[in-house]
Amino acid sequence: MSKTTSLIPETTIPSNDSKVIDAIEATFKRALGETDSTYTAGIRNADGIVYRKVIMDSFDQLLTLSDRLSKLRFTEELDEDGGLIDGFDATYRQP
Repeated sequence: MSKTTSLIPETTIPSNDSKVIDAIEATFKRALGETDSTYTAGIRNADGIVYRKVIMDSFDQLLTLSDRLSKLRFTEELDEDGGLIDGFDATYRQP
């Protein structure tokens, strides 16, 4: 499996995207293991629209990314049941 990140076309890219990329790359470098599963995260811009998609291949990477983004003051969004939002395993936004 592969670990990738990409911008969503025609979305506004926040000025702090380079810090987000650093957090993603650090997560990929320190990944503990790969699985046959795929986890997808979405990162929202100030307009509340997902502008960046991150694909990971282990739950550990998803948890690590959550931790790194929380240090950048992002919060993880969950629906009432703790399930997917907009088709992503996790979505993050800054207040």
